[in-house]
Amino acid sequence: MESKAHPPDTCVLSSLKQLRALSHPLRQRMLGSFARKSSTPMQVAAELGENAGRLYHHVAILAAAGLIRLVETRPKRGTTEHYYEAVAARFAVAAGLLDARRTKKSPVESLFERAFDAALSEIRSAPARDAASGPHVLVHGRVGGTPRQMARLRARLEALLREYQGPAQPGQPTTGFLAALYPLPPRRGKAAHR
Repeated sequence: MESKAHPPDTCVLSSLKQLRALSHPLRQRMLGSFARKSSTPMQVAAELGENAGRLYHHVAILAAAGLIRLVETRPKRGTTEHYYEAVAARFAVAAGLLDARRTKKSPVESLFERAFDAALSEIRSAPARDAASGPHVLVHGRVGGTPRQMARLRARLEALLREYQGPAQPGQPTTGFLAALYPLPPRRGKAAHR
């Protein structure tokens, strides 16, 4: 099996424990926050608009899976603040964990399914959109190219998303997004028209 090279700031998920840790949509959002800057769970809770008490359990799961690490502790008013950061800026799934021949649902399938379910839940709970906010956008398709071209596509997509990621200012509208790139088997026969 051909091994794929990953950028140096990428953590390759190689265990089911790591995939399970990322199967929860809130933990995915938390990891994104910890990847942007070292923060306390309280700071991440404020950024994500979540209850801080709810996040401590998820922080423990991310840390136990080796996806975040404690980088600093600071005393503050009789307590200690714990600052965490993501172990990498990007995360990729090891090829061995993507074995499609499994009879049970794979951890990757569960990860995608939960991300899709979370996005659908957000869409259902979103307020009605006005003409100024524009239409919803959904793009699904296939792209082809060499491994180098696909790596460039991934890097460009990640850079674009990083450009717009971050907490919204109070009163500022936000937009949800879900992006996924995943390997497919090669097509056989004549090339399909796109």
